[in-house]
Amino acid sequence: MSVGAAPVVYKSTGSWMDIVDEGKLDFAYENIEQGAKYVLDLIENYDLYYKMKTLSLNKAREFTYSTFKSKVIPVIDSLLNK
Repeated sequence: MSVGAAPVVYKSTGSWMDIVDEGKLDFAYENIEQGAKYVLDLIENYDLYYKMKTLSLNKAREFTYSTFKSKVIPVIDSLLNK
């Protein structure tokens, strides 16, 4: 996702639930035919690919070191200051 790949993920996995917000940023498939269709849709439709690429890049920013640090330091500080 950090390089703009549009996620095509198997539904009911951790990546589907945690990383791509249960289908909001991806194509979640339940069988191989559906997964193949989503990949073809992305290849054949540049506007769709570009939209998904942009969403992926934005979501990937949530997993940077600086984002992690900005979220974890307040939690640690609150635990230490109890």
